[in-house]
Amino acid sequence: MSRRGENIHKRKDGRWEARYEKSRTEKGTIIYGFLYGKSYREAKAKKLQALQKQMTMQRSKNYSAFQIQELSSLWLEYVHFNLKESTYMCYVALVQKHIVPYFKKNPQQLLSKNGLQIFYNDKIASGLSTQSVKMILMLLERILAFSEEQEFLPTVKRTKVHSKTIPFEKDLLSPEELSLLSRHLAEADTAFAAGVLLCMYTGIRIGELCGIKGADIDLKRGILTIRRTVSRITNPDISSGGSQTIIFISTPKSLSSIRTIPIPDQIIPFLRKWSVSDQLYFLTGNTKPTEPRNVQRQFKNILKGCNLPQVTFHSLRHSFATLCIENGIDSKALSEILGHSSVKITLDIYVHSNMAQKKEYLNRLSI
Repeated sequence: MSRRGENIHKRKDGRWEARYEKSRTEKGTIIYGFLYGKSYREAKAKKLQALQKQMTMQRSKNYSAFQIQELSSLWLEYVHFNLKESTYMCYVALVQKHIVPYFKKNPQQLLSKNGLQIFYNDKIASGLSTQSVKMILMLLERILAFSEEQEFLPTVKRTKVHSKTIPFEKDLLSPEELSLLSRHLAEADTAFAAGVLLCMYTGIRIGELCGIKGADIDLKRGILTIRRTVSRITNPDISSGGSQTIIFISTPKSLSSIRTIPIPDQIIPFLRKWSVSDQLYFLTGNTKPTEPRNVQRQFKNILKGCNLPQVTFHSLRHSFATLCIENGIDSKALSEILGHSSVKITLDIYVHSNMAQKKEYLNRLSI
């Protein structure tokens, strides 16, 4: 039995082993420390004590001795317990790809008042999207706040980052294109086609589709329950050998994403035809799920065969939400169907009138 995401597991000899990042080599390779306890709690307590001791020792260093690699590694280990493994590995990838290399070349900016703004500007200039840079910046701000709180760095009153918000135009299929795709899927007569139709009519995410099992589809009551999601993440145990990435099955991204959705009557016959037993995955018909990149690949082939624009699979979710809004669905109901944590998120992302709607509103004016 292991505690996923905490690097704590039970050994064959009955003891619990806790692993933590003790240091790194000059090339950045992790050197792990190992602690043991008679119980999970004991092993975890020892790990936390070791991390605290490590932090105390680090405080004795001069500020100039700190490297961004050390600061980011300490922060990642500190927050690891409170994150889903997929989220943690995403943070690790962003930190190692964008933050560490940048500040190794520009260490003086860690203590600069306008260092965050310069970092933001440079990343935007490199061609990254505004959304991606904001995510990276958020991680950097957390690392710096943690480092200052732990007295690894002096407190610096940094200037607020000014960012230009660029309107995000979603690539959507038109109603006519959606109808064409729907007809093609109905004629395809495959479990995959039925799964895509399910996404078109419920707005579920690609990872959630991959995680659906037979027990999650109740055709008698006409409801779908979202309990898990499938993703591919960097292998957290790559140091011990094995592949660079692994398939990761976990609960959805938030508590609100664990939800029950009504299934529209028009797609129930397609789901019934390809129904599987409770413990089998709907798309594969066996005990192993497919993964999002395989779904995206098949979806691209379908679009190509129908001569439709090469939109992403996620555009089906956007199209679903847009159609729901245009048909007057209550925003609270739509938020719950989509699995958002608040109605505000739904409104911010999807409630934007199109040109036809704006023209209709203006035509109603009588001056």
